[in-house]
Amino acid sequence: MLNFSSILRPGEHVVAKGKLHVGAFIVPLVVLLLGAAVLYLPLGQTLIQFKVVAAVLLIAGGWTTLVALSKRLSTQFVLTDERLLAESGLLKHKKISVPIREIERVQVNHSLLGRVLGYGTLEVTGRHRLQERYTQITGAMEISRQVLALMTAPPKVMPQVA
Repeated sequence: MLNFSSILRPGEHVVAKGKLHVGAFIVPLVVLLLGAAVLYLPLGQTLIQFKVVAAVLLIAGGWTTLVALSKRLSTQFVLTDERLLAESGLLKHKKISVPIREIERVQVNHSLLGRVLGYGTLEVTGRHRLQERYTQITGAMEISRQVLALMTAPPKVMPQVA
């Protein structure tokens, strides 16, 4: 995980933070628990097909739970008064640092569950073919509001060094 405080520039301040929401575990855990429940039901030999399906559900649920956990541990966002910093992925690691002045559009999409639980998909579009999409982000709406406020704010005046 990136330690954002170590890469902040002098005078740069954190405005908002976000990471993958725990709601990303809902579907994988339901599949995992469903597979475990069916696997351990006393169905007898006549319904052995259900045991095979349950084993597949158990494996798929376990795998997707591990994937969600790795995403949760490796995805984070920090919005400063100067730029948007993002990091994601364990095996396919990706870091971005986008100056606020390079961002052209920020959009947040919510599913019904996302609205209820407070997460959304954050889409950032900018100059030079910048197009980033991050799903199930906690506080996506707040990050979007803050980015829009920073985009419309007058630019910071940097002190001149003589």
